Order: sequence, then structure tokens, then C-alpha cells
Amino acid sequence: MNESYEKTYHRLLSTTPIKARSILREIEESPMDLERFYRQSLRLKPGRAIMLCPLLSAMFSHEFMELLRNYVLSTDRELSQAALEALAKANVTARREVLVNLLSVGSDEIKIRICRIFGEEGSEDAGRVLAGVLNESSVEVLIAALRAIKKIERISYLDRCEEFLVHTNEKVRFAALQLYEKWSDNIARSKVLGMLRTDSSLEVRVLAVRVLEEDRSEQALDAFIDIIKNGDEKSEVRCEIARALKGVDSKPAAKALFKICAEENYDFKLIQLSRTSLIKIPEDILYPMCEDVFKHEALMPKIEAVRIAGTVGTEVMKEFLSRKLAEETDEVILAALFEESARLKNADCWAQALLLLGESPIISYAAAQALALLLIPEKLNDFIIILNGKHENIVYEVILERLASYGRARGLPWEYSGYIEKFLKHDYANIAVLAAEAASYVNGGALVGSLLDAIGHTDRNEVNHAICTGIMQAVNKSMTKLIDLAGPERLLKLAAVISYMGDDILAEVSFFVHLAGYAEKGCDNLHLCLILSARTNMVAFVQAFERCRGAALAALINAWKSLPHGLRAMKKLNWVRLLTISDPQVRLLALKAITPEEAQSFIGYLADINFLDPDPKIRDLAAEVLREALLVQAKEKIGVS
Repeated sequence: MNESYEKTYHRLLSTTPIKARSILREIEESPMDLERFYRQSLRLKPGRAIMLCPLLSAMFSHEFMELLRNYVLSTDRELSQAALEALAKANVTARREVLVNLLSVGSDEIKIRICRIFGEEGSEDAGRVLAGVLNESSVEVLIAALRAIKKIERISYLDRCEEFLVHTNEKVRFAALQLYEKWSDNIARSKVLGMLRTDSSLEVRVLAVRVLEEDRSEQALDAFIDIIKNGDEKSEVRCEIARALKGVDSKPAAKALFKICAEENYDFKLIQLSRTSLIKIPEDILYPMCEDVFKHEALMPKIEAVRIAGTVGTEVMKEFLSRKLAEETDEVILAALFEESARLKNADCWAQALLLLGESPIISYAAAQALALLLIPEKLNDFIIILNGKHENIVYEVILERLASYGRARGLPWEYSGYIEKFLKHDYANIAVLAAEAASYVNGGALVGSLLDAIGHTDRNEVNHAICTGIMQAVNKSMTKLIDLAGPERLLKLAAVISYMGDDILAEVSFFVHLAGYAEKGCDNLHLCLILSARTNMVAFVQAFERCRGAALAALINAWKSLPHGLRAMKKLNWVRLLTISDPQVRLLALKAITPEEAQSFIGYLADINFLDPDPKIRDLAAEVLREALLVQAKEKIGVS
């Protein structure tokens, strides 16, 4: 290569893109330099030519575009791709002639890439170029041209593409049909209808539905109804038609969709799409159809009519459901009527639900569910009547569950206490569980005592846990409030609550003080309660020692003595304070509770007690504790375990 051009290329490829384009413009201004640059560039090695391509894309001269054309036709694949990318970014006018030429002489791969470039351009001129490509024999190029044409903004030669709707290759037919999906005003209706009914490709048939959906012609609607009614048709096509029929003003379409909803057994997607489309059909078609169903049809169509009426949910449909509730006798249909009426918050069905609570289990359950959905504060007293009556267990379950959710939001009046209380010990575990939850929301913790009494009436763990959870909910997780409501006579029940709830509770200092105070009454199970509750909050337990005296303090010391060493190590007691209390009984209990390890921090004080305490029993016990503490200390020093 000429040495001066070697320097030019070095400058071009080693500087910034802006400076490189400035150099190319200087070359462009001189026809002689431009011609020489063109000839020299044809001889560049592929690596350098690839680097040159992005710079050429910003130029306008025919020679630069022609140079890119030659690179596109190169046998070096990477160079060819780089040149095509440069042409894709080049000025639309400057590149047009080169791209058209490449469509004539390039390989199929190059032609496909150029079709995409014209498609991205999207102009009407680009569309005319692509129309010329439709004469290609290569299926791949033809498909690329049709897909590119779809991106053109305006097109006046769609009829030129119509012949491809009957092409032997299904991908060509699909690509051609996509054009009519975009420009539905120019639809080749007869051909598309033929594709819908007979095309061998499932993809093409589904796309034909979408194209005809936009057409909204009578012929298309008739075809849709014929196909969707045919149970032997492909599910994908029927599903697409079901979606396309959404909201159409057509009685035959409504009947076809309704038939699928009522009679189809396995194709759940088709049923769902049909129901979604059906409920959007005008009410003046749907309402008479639902009425007719109840005159002539069997069970499943009637249930489907109820579902449709409930989903539409207009005043007319609400009135229809209310009327059928009063007229119908079949329990399955009544259950469906209650479900839809309640979902619509149709208050007209309240009285009917109360009336039918004592019927068969199916009706009773449906009526109870309706009452649960429709419950408002003004109707709350009706639930007392239900709880006080004799009903199926399933009714009590529904009512108690609803009362629990109502109580969670608003609280329950104390008047409910007696009616809920009787279910706390019900033989059916789930009813007892729901009753415990409902009881926890009775205002003022009115049922805490009853909940405590109910603990242990059964060995079902889920029932006892639900009762304990209800107790803690009723006292707002306050152990102090709980001890006030439990009283000294229910300490064993209290111990059960603490045992069941474990880490879910946190005993307060005031709780320990109150509980320890029962020591003066000689209550059974006090020691057990103190040990169990200490595990929930060791900090509060230790703080309670500061606020107790006499028998209460002695009870706390005894509880401490029974705690595992691991728990005792979590928080230190103020033993010196306990050993200076005037009550000799407390001092004696404290010395009995001290371990040699705990005594390490006050060995000197133990020695003082050994000599100075007026009580000989305390002096002797202090000497024993001191001896054990010193023995542990000595072993640690000499490393003996």
C-alpha cells in the first residue's frame, strides 16, 4: 500500500471518531483523493476494513457507500456483517441505491438483513423496495420481506401480498396474514375465512381469528359460532374464538358460549375464556337467556345461569337471584344462589338464609356462608339466635369464624359471652378452636376465666393451644392483667398457658410481684408458675426480687433455686442485698440457693456472715457455702476440673 495512504489509515483508525470523520470529509472534497482512497481501501485487510466501517456510515459520498457495498459482498463473514451494520446506520438517501443493488446480487442472508433495514426505516419508499422483493423464490427472504412490510407506516399495495395467504409454506402464510392483522380495513375476508376453517397450521388458524375479530363482519361471526360449537375442533382455536366473542351483541354467540360454560368438562381455559366473554355481552341478551334456562334446562345449566347473573351483578340480575331464591327447591341450586347473592351483598337473601338454616347440610352451609358475608352490626343479634339454636356443626363453624373476624375488627359485645362460652368445650375440635378465637375478642376480657377453665378439657393439642392463644389475645398479651383475671385458684391453668405459649409471651415485673404475693395464701402450683414464667423473662424475674418482701421474696428465691444453671447464668442476683435482709428465714433460703460459682464475687462477705451473724444456723450454713466456694476457687487456680 502507498506509504502516504498507510499514514492516512493509521491516523483514521487511531484517533477519535470525530477527528476521523473530519479526515474523511477532507478526502471527500477532492475527487482524485476520493478515487484513490476508494481503490486503496478495497485492498485493506479485513481487520482494518472492519474498523473503517463505522466511520464510513456517517459519510454521504457514493464512493464511500460503494466501498461498504463491496465489503458486504466480502467472503469474510465478520467484515460483511460490519458493513451491513454500517449501512443500517447510514443516511437513508445515501445508502438507498447500494441496498437496492445488494438485493439483486447479495446472498439470501444479506437480502434478509437488508429487508430488516428497510423495515426499520418504515418509509413508504422503503415499502416499495420491499414490494419488489416479494418476487423472490427463497422462502426465508420472502418471510423477511413480509415481516418488514408489516413495519411500514403506510401501505397502498396490500393486495400485492394477498397471493401469499395461500402459499404452500405455512410460515409465509403466517407472515402474510400478520399484515392483515395490522391493516384490518383491507382484509381479504374470503381468503382469511378459508384459512380459519381449513388451514393445516394451528398457528395460522389462531391468527386468522385475531384478524377476523377486528373485521366484525357477519360472515366472521357465523364462522366463529360454527367452530366454537364443534367439540372436535382444536382447543387453541376455540379458546381464541371465545376470547374474540367478548361482548358481542349476538344471541347465537351468547348461547354458544353459555353451552360451553354449562357442559364443557375438561377444558378449563376454554370455560374461563367463555365465561369472561359471556358476562360482557349486553344484559338485554343475557337476562332472557338466564330466565329461559330455568324454564327448560337441567341442573348444570341452571347453576351456570346463577353464576353468570352473579358475575354480571346488575340490579336486574340481583332481582333475578332474589326471585329464584324464593322459588327454587333444589339444594345444589339454592347453594349457588346463596353464594352469588351474598357475594353481591344482596341483603334480600338474609331472611331466606335464616329460614333455611335448619335444612339439609348443603343448604345450611350455603345459608350460613351467606349470612357470614352479609353480616353488619345491625344484624349481629341474629347470630345469638343461631348460636342458641340447634344446627349442623358446619353452621356453628361458619358463624363462629365470622364472629372471630368481626371481633378482630370491632370487638364483640359482652352479651355474647354465654353463647360463645358453651362452645369452648365442644366435642368437635374445630368448633372449640373457633370459639376460643371468638371468645378472645369479647370486650373487657369477659371470657378469660372461661377460657382458663377450658384448658385441658381435651387432649387435642390444637384446641388447648387455641385456647391459650385466645387468653393472651383477650388480655392484650399482658401477663399482669392475666394474673388479675385468673386469681389464685387458677394457678395450674395459668401454668398451662405459660407452658403452651412459651416464647410468645413476656412476663412483666408486676406479674412476678403479683404472683409471688400469693405465697402468703399458700397457693398450690405457685412454685411451678414462677419457674415457668421466669423462663419467659429473666430480667423482669430478677427485678421482682427488689420489690418483694417476706413470703413473696422467699417464693422467688425457691423458684430461682429450681432454675437450670444456664438460665441463672443469664442474669445475676444481688445476693449481698438478700443476705443483709433482717428476716432470718430469707437469709437462710438465700444461702441454700447460692451455688459455689455464684458465691465467687462475695467470698469476703460470706466470711463476715460466718463470724458475725447472730443466728447460729446461718453462720454454719455460711461457713459451708464459703468452704465450697473456696474449693472451687482453688481448683480453678491449679487447673483441676
